[in-house]
Amino acid sequence: GQIAAFYRTLIEQAEAVPGVESLSVSTGIPVAGGFFGTGWTIEGRPADRARGGGPVNMVTPTYYDTFGIAMVAGRTFDDRDRAGGTPVAIVNEAFVKQYLPDVDPIGQRVVFPPFSVEPVRAVVDANARNVAPAPVAWQIVGVHRDVANWGPGRAARPEVTVPFWQLPWPRATLAIRTSGPASSVVKSLGDVVHRLDPNLPLSDVSTIEQTLAESTASDRFYTVFFAAFAAVALVLAGIGVYGVMSFAVAQRTHEIGLRMALGAQRGQVLGQILREGLSTALIGIAFGSAGAVLIGRALEGAVFGVDATNPLTFSVVAAMLLTAALIACIVPARRAASVDPMIALRQD
Repeated sequence: GQIAAFYRTLIEQAEAVPGVESLSVSTGIPVAGGFFGTGWTIEGRPADRARGGGPVNMVTPTYYDTFGIAMVAGRTFDDRDRAGGTPVAIVNEAFVKQYLPDVDPIGQRVVFPPFSVEPVRAVVDANARNVAPAPVAWQIVGVHRDVANWGPGRAARPEVTVPFWQLPWPRATLAIRTSGPASSVVKSLGDVVHRLDPNLPLSDVSTIEQTLAESTASDRFYTVFFAAFAAVALVLAGIGVYGVMSFAVAQRTHEIGLRMALGAQRGQVLGQILREGLSTALIGIAFGSAGAVLIGRALEGAVFGVDATNPLTFSVVAAMLLTAALIACIVPARRAASVDPMIALRQD
């Protein structure tokens, strides 16, 4: 009761702060995920689909409007969903797909024990054995669209949301949609909290953009890490292709001189060398691309938002390597074709 009263007062005073369009209190938020996790069972479902588990989030009725989460079936929470009322829940689409794919989810019940803000006191029966707290059947009244609850780019996990007023928790997140600069609103909210309790800190203040940035920090690191290695590998590959092709053409200086001595035109010699050199390069690029596809699929998902088989990337890399091969062929071939045939024939 004290927890619920505190947060109701906090919401009432925070709503009066200029710039606040909508606010909610919850134990978890999108991207960061739910604060709690538990196992549950579905009443009346086959054994293979009855048991599962995942995050549980306690939210106030304005949670969905604040974060812009759309409902696909049923209703959101309202004033009916408070302490003493029928325990209700809202689930996400991933929950329905996994546990209730062939029935109407509205009206179904998911069963799990309630969380307690006090240390659990074991109930002792006549045989002096510990008895677990009685589970509660939460009736599903709505289904919301999947949101990132395990970080961006990862598949949404089944999630259950219950009314905050039916299961209040002391440590919660106050989410606010603002109409102006967030900094001025944060300062005013700090004053509101200080008036309610001078000893209560306002901690972990961040915008949703900062939350997203923190959740993708590892992805950004791996992007820079892989990109640096890829750039070095591409430069080394280009240098290697140029060196090998240039050496191969230089070794044919004697042959080029002989052909020109027998009447071959300079353009004919250059064209043949280019065809042979680029054919070899194309075969190598084809084999390399096949290996890159296999390795890319093995690494797929390592970095969010990056397609392991992006056609544009493959095309650009192939074009760069072909350009290196072309330069490697034409430069020494032109040099060899410019040499006097008699001088070229006398070279060992």
